Amino acid sequence: MKVFIVFLSCLMMMSSGFAQEATPQELITRLIEAAHNSAYNPINNSPEELLKADAINAELRLKQLLLVSTNEELRICYALRIVNQSIGTIEQMIRNKTPTSMNLTTALAGPLRQREILVKYLREIRKQNAEQSAAPNAAPPHR
Repeated sequence: MKVFIVFLSCLMMMSSGFAQEATPQELITRLIEAAHNSAYNPINNSPEELLKADAINAELRLKQLLLVSTNEELRICYALRIVNQSIGTIEQMIRNKTPTSMNLTTALAGPLRQREILVKYLREIRKQNAEQSAAPNAAPPHR
């Protein structure tokens, strides 16, 4: 139950104000930073434990790599994954009529707005990438 409450707190933090004042780039960084990932330390050095640690810690490493990545499309997609997970969790709670002290419909508004911002930004980036890849094929300007 404590994990559930902590998760709800993170959802509320993620939805409170991220979309209003942030640029898409700031929103992406904040979402990636806020994503919960814990490092797993193997209980012993058995091959099974080491394999388990590597598998679990891969998500944390992915988060670290995305925070410094220059591939904006990749960062947007990862941030969208985080937002979509939040939306799915809140929608599931609404369907299940999960008792909570917060208004879940209101809590859903922040992630939905974040998704809208990120999808618009993703479209812009894809358009820019398409224009850049088409530019070398254009005829050179006459001098």
